[in-house]
Amino acid sequence: MAETIYQRALQGFEKALGREAVKSYLPALFAEKNLARLLEGTGRIKEAEEMYSRALAGAETVFGHGSERCQHIYERFNVLRRSSL
Repeated sequence: MAETIYQRALQGFEKALGREAVKSYLPALFAEKNLARLLEGTGRIKEAEEMYSRALAGAETVFGHGSERCQHIYERFNVLRRSSL
């Protein structure tokens, strides 16, 4: 259920704003990060990696590469990647 809500929210953001604008839209970034965590928790590693990657790219655009928010996403992404090796 939560997965569906996040996916619909992201689809709505993209439809309303366009994909490029969504990359720097905070509610979309939070939805991407939260969806990544949910996917990770359900063992869907590849999908989680993709969503973390999208969230990280957007966070770097909005907050800057070295920001605390980026570091948190980057750490989760790296933990996930190491565990899937």
